[in-house]
Amino acid sequence: MENIWSNIEQILKIIWLILISIFAPIKVAIIVLTGAFALNFFVGFKNDQIVHGRNFSLEKAFKGAKLLFLFYALSFIIFMSISLFGEHSLAGEVTKFFTWVVNWWYVTNILRNSKEMFPEVKVLQILYDIATIQILDFIFARFGLSPLKNRADGKEEN
Repeated sequence: MENIWSNIEQILKIIWLILISIFAPIKVAIIVLTGAFALNFFVGFKNDQIVHGRNFSLEKAFKGAKLLFLFYALSFIIFMSISLFGEHSLAGEVTKFFTWVVNWWYVTNILRNSKEMFPEVKVLQILYDIATIQILDFIFARFGLSPLKNRADGKEEN
C-alpha cells in the first residue's frame, strides 16, 4: 500500500513539473536556475554558520559552482541531442522540464536550510512539506488511507 502512495507522490511531482515546463519559456528556466543557485548558495552558507558553526568553505563553494556548470552542460546536451533529430520544439520542452526539476531541487534545499535556521517559523516547515509533497502523507493519514511515516527512520508512527 505504501508503494502505491509513493507512486502517486511521484506522479504528482512529474505532473507539476510538466505543467511548469509547458508554460514557461526555457530562458526563464535558465534565469530561475541561476537565481535559485545564488539563493541556495547564500542560504546554505548562512545555514553552515548559524546551525553548524562552520566557516565559509571555498571547496564547498567550488563544488556548488561545478554542480551548476554540470546542470547547464546537461541542459545544453539535452537540447542539442534532441535538436539534431530536427525536434526543436521537443528539445525546448525537454530542456525546460529538466531545468525545472533542478530548480525544484534548489528550492527544496533552500527551504530545508531555512527551516533549520528558523525552526520557530512554522510557515517554512509547511512550505517545505508542500515542496516535497510530504504534506500528502499527513493528509492521507488523517483519513486513514496511508500510515504516517517518520521520514528520518522510515518507521510508522502510532
